[in-house]
This record gives sequence, C-alpha cells and structure tokens, in this order.
Amino acid sequence: HVIDHGPGIPGPLRAKIFERFFRTDKSRDRETGGSGLGLAIVAGLVEAHNGTVDAVETPGGGATFRITLPLADDKSLRELARRISAEANSTTGGSPQPHTQT
Repeated sequence: HVIDHGPGIPGPLRAKIFERFFRTDKSRDRETGGSGLGLAIVAGLVEAHNGTVDAVETPGGGATFRITLPLADDKSLRELARRISAEANSTTGGSPQPHTQT
C-alpha cells in the first residue's frame, strides 16, 4: 500500500488514472505537473508480474494505492534460477571446466 493524505482522487476518475497521459487536473501542463505516465508505468509493471493495482479513498482524505503480486511457486522459482544461471554462464563464457592432464 502507498498512502497519501492529499486531495484524493474522485471515484469516477480512479479507473482512468492508470491510463497513459491521463491527468486528473486538466489545468496542469508538463511545466507544472507530470506527464501522466507514472501510474501507467506502475500498472504495466504490476500486470507484467500477474498482479493488480488499484486506488481507493484513504480514510480521513487522500488516496491509497494497493499493489498485489502473487507469490512464486516452486516451479517458477526453479525456472528463474535456471534462467539466471544460463545468463551468467553466457556472459562469463560458460562454467569452468575441470582441468585434466593427459
């Protein structure tokens, strides 16, 4: 959870804030505010990891952003370890081979 106690986000706009270039305050431009990409990037990263992100009203005022990511299962962790090992071997020229005398 990321919580702020600012002005909050009106209910009808909460679904739109994760769209690219969307800004809740139309009077702001790039010089006085963001480009409207930050939350779209967050949503993209979270979705790429099979998670969810949403915004709800913070009790007492403001907005709370909730990010939920799934836990990795054993199969996913083994695959990740395999990919990391393969990448490390490809950048170092492979695993060291034992030296044998003939």
